[in-house]
Amino acid sequence: MPQEIWCSMLHAAESGVVRFFVLAFLVAVVLNPLPASADLEFFAATDSDAAYAKNPSRYDRVRLPPGSAADVVFVERNTILSIPLGDIQSVTIERRPFAQNMEDAIRQMQGMPPQSGSQAKDRPAAFDTTFVLTPKSAQRMADLANAHDKALLDVRLNGRRLGVARVVGPLEGNGFQLYLSETDLAAVQRLFKPIDKKVLWKNGGN
Repeated sequence: MPQEIWCSMLHAAESGVVRFFVLAFLVAVVLNPLPASADLEFFAATDSDAAYAKNPSRYDRVRLPPGSAADVVFVERNTILSIPLGDIQSVTIERRPFAQNMEDAIRQMQGMPPQSGSQAKDRPAAFDTTFVLTPKSAQRMADLANAHDKALLDVRLNGRRLGVARVVGPLEGNGFQLYLSETDLAAVQRLFKPIDKKVLWKNGGN
């Protein structure tokens, strides 16, 4: 049974109320070069072979490594949402262990140990990012998440893929959170170089 790795979502900072938005993380290895874009972009994706076979020119193939929820996903070539980099107010990055399922993700958000019994030190870790957006772009992001609940989204920053994630909404608050596909600190620093002044590293990224 393919494994999905879950991460958790925040915030409604203005009211002090924490909201949750959960993504199923899929590490992506792109088979085709990505076009350059100085935006935060979202592309619809699917793991349906039938959808790809019906209109292959509409999609790029993205291969996923063993352990992901699918072997290959198909990413549409046109964006469904583009957010200017200037509308990103901040990004907090922290290396954290993956939650192994939805129940563990919720327990992790509540500061409780996982039901699965695995300790954090025994689980693989990746970079967990929390984006905070301007109110207008946060609303556009919420509209997108609410319209694509349970769907796959390919997320890119400045033309480079951050990850492919499954939305479990609805999204409320002023931003979104997901684990990155990249696990190397130096590579993550390069990913966020265009907005490095807005990036807060927790524990130095370690």
